[in-house]
Amino acid sequence: MSGLTVGYLSIDELELDLKCSTGTEDEKRQAATILSILKYRHWLLVTLLISNASASEALPIFLRKNL
Repeated sequence: MSGLTVGYLSIDELELDLKCSTGTEDEKRQAATILSILKYRHWLLVTLLISNASASEALPIFLRKNL
């Protein structure tokens, strides 16, 4: 999830807009999908940060049960 946070939030929207208008059909489809995800950047960031924190806190609990 840390990689998703860095990856998604570092994408330039102008480049995606250019891909939507001048790319191949596959690139247009992929760029449109990513643009729809990035439409609400703050919600994306909050969701990824909460998910990352939850996974980090839950890991020791699950590892402890197996001992």
